[in-house]
Amino acid sequence: MQTHITTIPNAIGLRVVELLVKDLQRVADFYQAGVGLEVIRQSSEVLELGSQGQKLVRLVTSDGLNQAEPGSAGLYHLALLFSNRAQLVEVLNRLFKSHGAFFQGSADHLVSEAFYFQDPEGNGVELYFDRPEQDWNWQDGQVQMNSLYLDPIAYSAAHGLTEAILGQIVIGHVHLRVGDLSQAEYFYGQVLGLVKTAAFSGALFMSDGWYHHHLGLNTWESQGASRRSPSLGLGSFTIVLQRKTDVQALKERLQQAQWEYVQNETEVKLADPWGNQLIVSLAE
Repeated sequence: MQTHITTIPNAIGLRVVELLVKDLQRVADFYQAGVGLEVIRQSSEVLELGSQGQKLVRLVTSDGLNQAEPGSAGLYHLALLFSNRAQLVEVLNRLFKSHGAFFQGSADHLVSEAFYFQDPEGNGVELYFDRPEQDWNWQDGQVQMNSLYLDPIAYSAAHGLTEAILGQIVIGHVHLRVGDLSQAEYFYGQVLGLVKTAAFSGALFMSDGWYHHHLGLNTWESQGASRRSPSLGLGSFTIVLQRKTDVQALKERLQQAQWEYVQNETEVKLADPWGNQLIVSLAE
């Protein structure tokens, strides 16, 4: 069994992905009993789930909202990163038994090994393990990625032979549906401050420049999409910056771009061109 925890000193991190849901208990069962996330905070309308005390997914009951229209912008998937393959396999085996109908596929991305599900309300969920950074191939500032076939049965057989190590699960990246890639690259690059690390037909990937991607953006189903209407699905996602100077630099770029935002002592809240809500906070 191979255990790996990233050693790249990322300048940013991803934290809570908020999902607006209709059936809180049904969706919670997928993330709690299926994926194995622990309850961090709970009320009648909000459930926060995480790993080893760190909040990852917030589920908010939103009875008055409907599913998003086909072709609209929003969440493509949230991606949960595992620190070891054995724990990932343990979760996969449990999900195949309890929520097998929600399995969407798997892929060897060269930099990572990924398995895709949908939760009971159609929110995409990627469960993945990163290969060691020394095995990533960078050329001219772009990381080489692909989507090769990955047999889930063979993967489980190869990496589920030993007892799983209880490692922390984190939000590895968030992948969004957007309406235009050039506009997305401007906002997430020039305004938010990320760097493009890879691009494929209809998709681009961005990070702080050290990771293969913290953010995926695609127009595969949403080319030309306009600003989102209120709907179930993505409520917001949180980006954590490590230094106060990074937060100040973000505010300066927002002001220069004349981009609307609101702030308090610890957070900056804003929306991308399609109404996807972001919260940028300073690491504790």
